[in-house]
Amino acid sequence: MGQLDVKFFYIRRALRIWPLYFFFLLLVYLVIPQESVYSLKTNYLISMLLFVGNWACVFIGGMGASVAGPLWSISVEEQFYLAWPLIISRVGVKHLKRVCIGLIIFSNLTRIAMEKMGAGFVAFWCSTVTWFDAIAAGALIALLLRETDFRRPLAHRILLGLGGLALWVFALRFRNSFIYPDVVYFPLIVIGSVMMLLAILGSSLKNPALVYLGRISYGLYVFHMASLALTSQLFVKYTVFHAVTSLVITVALSAISYQFVEKPFLRLKKRFTYVASDVVALAESRPAFASEEARSS
Repeated sequence: MGQLDVKFFYIRRALRIWPLYFFFLLLVYLVIPQESVYSLKTNYLISMLLFVGNWACVFIGGMGASVAGPLWSISVEEQFYLAWPLIISRVGVKHLKRVCIGLIIFSNLTRIAMEKMGAGFVAFWCSTVTWFDAIAAGALIALLLRETDFRRPLAHRILLGLGGLALWVFALRFRNSFIYPDVVYFPLIVIGSVMMLLAILGSSLKNPALVYLGRISYGLYVFHMASLALTSQLFVKYTVFHAVTSLVITVALSAISYQFVEKPFLRLKKRFTYVASDVVALAESRPAFASEEARSS
C-alpha cells in the first residue's frame, strides 16, 4: 500500500485550503466595517489566521452574524490534518480502528463532563474534542472502503438514507427534551450522518452538474453566509426568492473563486501528488466516498 509522505500531505492540504481561506478572511476584514454585524472582528481574525478560531468561539463566544462565522470549522479541520498523518505514521493503518473507537469514546465522555460543568452549546459545537467522534466515524468508513466494496441494493440504500434523515429530524425536534441535550444530540447527528453517507456508497457521480458542484463545494461553504447577508439587504422577509437568489449568488461566487483563486494552486498541488484524485474516475471505479481529497480535483 506504500508509505504516507507526511510532508507532501501537508503541502497538498495547504494548497487546497489556505488560498481561498486567507483570501476570504482578509477580504471580509478589509471591506466590511467593524461596526457591521457581518464584519470579522480583529480578535477573531487573529485566531482564525492561527487556525484556533474554534477555540476563540469556545472561550470568547460565537461570531454572531459575521459572514466569516462558519469558517471556525476550518480550524478544527486544520488541527485534524496536523495530527492525523502523524498518528497514522506512528500506529500504522492496521491499528487505526482502535484509535478511532478510542476517539469516539473519549469524545462522548468529554461531552458528559462538559454537560456536568454546564458548558453552553457554543462550547459543544466549536470544541475540537467534541468533533472527535464525527472525525473518527469518517475515518472508520474510509477504512471500511479499503477492505470491501460497499455496494448495496437500492432498497437498502434508501432505507439507510431515510433512517439517517429521521435521526436528524428526531435529534433536532426533541433536543431540548433530553435530560442531557448535547450528550444525546451530537451522537444522534453523527449516527444519522454515517447512515446517509453509507446510503450513497455505490451510487454514481456521473451527472456533470453534480460533479461540478462537488468541485466548487469548498467555495459553496465559504461564500454561503456572505450570499445570505447580501440578499438580506434585498429582501425584507426571508422567502423562497431570498433562498434561491442566495443559492445562485453562492454558486456564482464559488465558480469564480474556483477558476481564479483555487485552480492555480490546485495545479501546483499535482506536483506533490503520487496518486491522482479524479472525481469522475473515482465515481466510475469504486463507491462514491473514498477520500476527502476527491472534492479538490
